[in-house]
Amino acid sequence: AAVPTGQRKSKVAFTGLGGDSGDMELQAGSKQQRGDSSASASSASARGTRSSSNGVLLQRARAMSKPTPEPIDPPPPPAVTEAEQLALAYETLVGSKLRDPAAATVSNALDDFTKNFHKRVRDALKSPHEADKPWNIIRSFLGVLNELMKASGVWAEEFKAADGPKPLARAMVAIEMLLFERIGPDLPCLSPQERAADAAIDSRLRCLDFISVEHL
Repeated sequence: AAVPTGQRKSKVAFTGLGGDSGDMELQAGSKQQRGDSSASASSASARGTRSSSNGVLLQRARAMSKPTPEPIDPPPPPAVTEAEQLALAYETLVGSKLRDPAAATVSNALDDFTKNFHKRVRDALKSPHEADKPWNIIRSFLGVLNELMKASGVWAEEFKAADGPKPLARAMVAIEMLLFERIGPDLPCLSPQERAADAAIDSRLRCLDFISVEHL
């Protein structure tokens, strides 16, 4: 049946109104979903920021709660061995002590004794007296050197050392080493057997050269 024109227009109008209403509802629902998503994202971002901030604060609190390590002192320098101190005493004797004008009496005595030692040893070997033997001559001369060193004033620190007799003993060992370097070739050796014995002792001492005063 034919629909009246007025009713058809009313239905079309109603349909149009209904369609517009549906679109508005969909648009409102879409906006609400976007709003909820945005709110969720903002909430998650805020929670992440708070979590990160809390983590930094926790790390700082842990760092502050740890005890501060005490500073480590550097290790002390290695102790100087007695052999090194003797070597230094010898270098000081040759390099500076005997060059001092005040030590001229000591230096001159060493030169005179070295120059005349060969003749004195040759005469001493003919003497029946023990005091004239070369080793006693050397021992007596070292006693003379000790007095000359004391009188010169160059070794005043060694004679008045606060740490005992060691500095003076090192100075005497150094001057004895210098003396034997000078008179070594003139030391008497009476037989080939004694020469061989001296060579054997020298070899043995060189093998034991690693032993220091601290070992003894």
